[in-house]
Amino acid sequence: MKPYEGSARTIEADAPVLMVVTVDAAEIEGTITTELQPSNPHGTDMTVSLSIRPRGILALMFFPIVSKAIGSGFSRQIDEIARRIEKT
Repeated sequence: MKPYEGSARTIEADAPVLMVVTVDAAEIEGTITTELQPSNPHGTDMTVSLSIRPRGILALMFFPIVSKAIGSGFSRQIDEIARRIEKT
């Protein structure tokens, strides 16, 4: 998976249930939203969504490849975050 360098900024937060972050990189921009909801006496459901847009003509041409690459690693990263949360 290719790392994308850029910046992220929290634009909305309602601890401990919601966090919305904007992502700004050379080829893409977008939003990551994370929501936590109690699911049973000892569990939490975590919903994470990613919305990205290409930036520039070249990025637009390669966007299907870029979005597939990001999508393929995204669920793996979310699973890792969930495992870390379970350990705490």
